[in-house]
Amino acid sequence: LGAILGFSPIAGFIAISNSLEGIPWGYSISLALWVAGFDMIYSMQDLEFDKSFGIKSVPSCFGEKFSLNLASICHISSFLILALSAIGPCSLISVVAFGLVLLMENIEARRGRYGEAFDLNIAAGLLLGFGFMLDYLMKL
Repeated sequence: LGAILGFSPIAGFIAISNSLEGIPWGYSISLALWVAGFDMIYSMQDLEFDKSFGIKSVPSCFGEKFSLNLASICHISSFLILALSAIGPCSLISVVAFGLVLLMENIEARRGRYGEAFDLNIAAGLLLGFGFMLDYLMKL
């Protein structure tokens, strides 16, 4: 899921610019890692179902602790890549806020509060998109 969604900024960029130059690789890789991390957290809710039906999710194959650690690694990597991809002051502030929300999300997941983690993930995406959009609009 993360890899597929990670291609969406690339596809959108190519569609708008009709060019392969300047593809937002950092943003795309960061998006893929963010989604992959959250997908592992979210799939913790299906752990028993996945095991009973032989579904090979990361949590069912490797367990809860490994999955949550891997999700944290994905989220930290996503944050670091985004910090390098910020295009101005608003996006940089939103990246910092995004990182803090991801930290809270991972804490909630480790407490087994996956619904709260889901809500935080929605907030993370809105914060991030808003900051990048503001920087883009300020450059017009």
